[in-house]
Amino acid sequence: MPGVKRSTEGLAPVPRERIEALVARARERWPGWRGLHHAALIALTYLSGRRASEVLGLTRQQVEVRLAEELLVLRQVRILKRFKKDKKTGKKSPIFADIEVPLRREDPLAQVVLEYLAWHDRSPSRIAKRLRAEGRLWAIRTRQRFWQIMVELDPGTWPHWLRHMRASHLAAVLDTWEHYDYFKWGKLETARKYVHRRASLEKIREAGL
Repeated sequence: MPGVKRSTEGLAPVPRERIEALVARARERWPGWRGLHHAALIALTYLSGRRASEVLGLTRQQVEVRLAEELLVLRQVRILKRFKKDKKTGKKSPIFADIEVPLRREDPLAQVVLEYLAWHDRSPSRIAKRLRAEGRLWAIRTRQRFWQIMVELDPGTWPHWLRHMRASHLAAVLDTWEHYDYFKWGKLETARKYVHRRASLEKIREAGL
């Protein structure tokens, strides 16, 4: 339930199809714009590998679509739990970064994100007009509501679970430094845990053990 901290420590990765099933289920459970909205929120959180608060805090102006490059760029995202320290004053200030998210055209998760952005930008509906007027990307504002949406779809999931699954999946194709850069981890050790654990699992599978 919202407010109860759940850990991803040692949580095994699930097939990517389970993420896609969550997105499809959202559209079935909430017909119309609401289902599209919830599905896109889940899809973008997973694809970007960002924290729920970072995704919920995005404005439409921060999201740039580059279809020719099959790329989505999240501009100047505030990286939570990361700070830079001024060497002279010792004062800490937030870190902001551009996040590049690959969008394969055939990927159902990418498709739902693009469909939502098109709805957001062009729909004549009252809610879309209000979001555009306020410069907001999402109709919900809190992690608690995001949590509720995911638990309704699958009690075994929650927003940070999406970040963990993306990190687990990308550990199969990224080296430690690439993983560290994509997720903007505070410590290289975090990336090393994901990459080394995945590499070990693959070796076990290949050995048939």
